[in-house]
Amino acid sequence: MSKAVCRTPRILALSLVVLVTMTVRAGADSVTIDFNGSLSQVDSPLNSTFSVGEGFAGSFTLDSSVSPTLANSGIEQFPALTAFQFTIGSFSGSLSSATPVRLIELNHTNPGAGDQFEAVAFAALGLSAPNIGNLKLIQAESLLIDPTHSQFNVMPPTLPIPSPATFPGGRFVVLFEDPTQQGGFGLAGDFTSWALAPVPEPATAVLLATGLVFLSARGRRKGH
Repeated sequence: MSKAVCRTPRILALSLVVLVTMTVRAGADSVTIDFNGSLSQVDSPLNSTFSVGEGFAGSFTLDSSVSPTLANSGIEQFPALTAFQFTIGSFSGSLSSATPVRLIELNHTNPGAGDQFEAVAFAALGLSAPNIGNLKLIQAESLLIDPTHSQFNVMPPTLPIPSPATFPGGRFVVLFEDPTQQGGFGLAGDFTSWALAPVPEPATAVLLATGLVFLSARGRRKGH
């Protein structure tokens, strides 16, 4: 038996795995948002590492199927953030455990603040990054703000996936602390881009798997 014939079952099995994996992913409740921008604020203890105008990029993933763990007339909190990663120059941080996403509707207490969609990753809940001298990363967040208060007239029962086009403003914020001092230090920047990452359609998965099956069959014919 030729090597091509021996490889045929493996290629066929691989094609089926790809088909199932991509189709499940396309139909899942998981949504990934990619973002990038540039820093507009750098607190002085951090300005030896970062600078105003320096670019940042990152992404985070939400599970839109979860129910809120905190809900009242002005705030909801969902344990929906399953991944968060960012890079600023050579510095990077990442999260691989679920942490809260907060929907904040502040119209009742502060009409000028409007609505907020806040995806926050905490060091206490899995966010990690190298220390910068004595400074330790404690929090990173993607914050969308709508001062017109047109996002959440009532608190939604399920986590809505926001459209950045409907939020007039947004910021990326990273906070550090120095255990030897009181107070925190931070970075902040404005988004240049904040968008849903493309997810392969089921038809794409079918086409890819079909192509692999065709190659498998072709290799089998050559082996005879």
